[in-house]
Order: sequence, then structure tokens, then C-alpha cells
Amino acid sequence: MTARSLKNGPRTTLLLGLIAALLCGCAPVIIGGAAATGGAVAHDRRTTGSVVEDQTIGFKIRDRLNPQNGFTEESSDIGISSFNGLVLLTGTVTDNALRQRAETQAREVEKVRIVYNEIRLGPPSSMQEDADDLFITTQAKAELFHVEGQGAIDPLRVSVTTVSGTVYLMGLLTRAEADAVTEEIRHIGGVNKVIRLFEYLD
Repeated sequence: MTARSLKNGPRTTLLLGLIAALLCGCAPVIIGGAAATGGAVAHDRRTTGSVVEDQTIGFKIRDRLNPQNGFTEESSDIGISSFNGLVLLTGTVTDNALRQRAETQAREVEKVRIVYNEIRLGPPSSMQEDADDLFITTQAKAELFHVEGQGAIDPLRVSVTTVSGTVYLMGLLTRAEADAVTEEIRHIGGVNKVIRLFEYLD
């Protein structure tokens, strides 16, 4: 992992704890930004049913991106995020036909409302790139506890996906919250671009 400067304090401690949990597999499974536990639902602006549907959507799409449909370890490396019926596809494939096929497979899953296809053509990312993106995602989640002008924003309300330094944000927020979150995250070291896929409450 690329060395980055961190200020001492509670935010740094939280960040390092989140990274350690993710790397050692101790963190709960997260799909669409919400942990798959009953306690997490209480902090989520989605209904309990929507949280479960998003988890199911992610599993169903993953099941469809199988070798029988041409998605092998050699030909594809696709990430799936689902939040309130909105699906974000990221990662890489070897040709445009697979890119379009992945989008079609996702759109055909029940309860999917919108598919954002951000899959790129090219080889899979390296371990170093994955580590850098994980660092950015984890730091972005930690920054949500200290959003300027908004105070703490529950990280479970924002799905953060980072690919090659591009940060994709999904969630149910007010426009003021969305603007503040975007401003906070775009200043994180290593972030090249922030793409907002929010649904607004106002």
C-alpha cells in the first residue's frame, strides 16, 4: 500500500481500524454501503425491505456473471454495488461485447431500476491499485464522520466505490449533504474524480 501522510487523532485511529478490519476479513459483508446486519438497518434511510432487496440484487447479478455467459477470471473483473435499486457496475472486461452483456444481465434482475455501467476495457487492476483504492474508500468513509457544515453523516447512508482513483458515491441524501460530502471526499489524497449517483431527499 502506498504510504500516505495522516494526521494524528481520532479520525486517523478510526481510519486505521477500518482498514485493518477490511484487510483481515473481520468487517461485515457490505453491499450498496449497508452492512448486512439488523443493527445497520436502523441507521439506513432505505426501508428494511429495500436493504434486503439491494443485497439480493447484488447476489443475483454476481450469479449471472458466470463462465457460461462468458465472464471468466481471464476475461472480466467486475464490481457490483446496489443501493435502493440503483446498480453500479465497475471494473474491467476484455471487450465491449462483455461490457454490454454485463449491463444487460444486471438490467434483467428483478427490482433493478437503473444501471450505471462504468466498466472499462482493459486488464484487471493490480494488487497495488486495489490497495490504493481500498485506502481511498476507507478514508472516505471515515471522513463522513466530519463533514464540514453538516456534522457527522452516517457512513451507512453513503455507498463509496473507488476505481483507479475515481470515487463513485450513491445514497439517499439532501442536496446540502451531497454537496458537503462531495467537497470533503474530493480533497482526499489520490482522488482523481468524484462521480455523484445520489438520489435526493429534497
